[in-house]
Amino acid sequence: CDSFPIGRTWELAGEEGSCKTAPLSEVSRWHRIYGGGGHVAETENKDAPTLRNGILEWNERWIRQRVDTSPCNSLEEWQDATTFKLQYLQKQMDDEKLKIGRTVPYVCGVDSLTAVDSQKNIDKTLEIGHAEIGFSQIANLVARYMRQGPATLMREYPFSFVATNHMKPTLDTRGIKQDHVVGGKSLPFASTLRVFMYRVSDIDTAQHGGIRVKMKLQKNSMGASRAAPIECDMIWFREHPAWLEKPVKRFIWDWHSATIEALDRIGDPKGGKVTIYKQLRD
Repeated sequence: CDSFPIGRTWELAGEEGSCKTAPLSEVSRWHRIYGGGGHVAETENKDAPTLRNGILEWNERWIRQRVDTSPCNSLEEWQDATTFKLQYLQKQMDDEKLKIGRTVPYVCGVDSLTAVDSQKNIDKTLEIGHAEIGFSQIANLVARYMRQGPATLMREYPFSFVATNHMKPTLDTRGIKQDHVVGGKSLPFASTLRVFMYRVSDIDTAQHGGIRVKMKLQKNSMGASRAAPIECDMIWFREHPAWLEKPVKRFIWDWHSATIEALDRIGDPKGGKVTIYKQLRD
């Protein structure tokens, strides 16, 4: 698979501080480059427009016409917002008068899947004044919607569904660290691709700041899963675009350096693949 597959569901799971929101905006940027747009259901009350606009290159057209965010306070709200957006786009693309056709790539995102509770549980907590221990209702509702919502609404349309999720490291009975992603055991089945993200280190240079992030393709229904992870720098710096009155903060994923480093590791004498490395050099 040498391109971004549309019509698929992506899950970006990571620990706290692993830059989960930033790749969601990056994927949105890719869709805008090819004339599309994106919608994000924001559930964590941590919307960061400076980060999003900085990744979108402060492109006025992308930001004004094609950035659509919805603050959502419950599971039902982000599901309603996603369903409405996908159904609305279906009608627009299939309207014979508009003559758009199924040609506009669009991404619907959720940040994040399990950050909010069901409205029923929220109402109960507010009524009695405190939270109570309950069963895995969040996991049930999320898994059911993933089967009934995006899976059916994206079929044969140029849509993508990209959602962030929380990873909470735990220890198994042997004391070995395990990556536990919240949302229940059914959720992994709904995603075509799952990316696990880990914060490696901070970057602090005279030119820019940033974060180095390790990404592992934990699941890939279209190819090999759990291949060698990559490490990519998400860097930020200030610049002054000609169309803006004052300097702004830019955020860039340095995919080129990540690619070079990944190719270089193939030739590592300690565990590398010498034959492939020779072919690459040729």
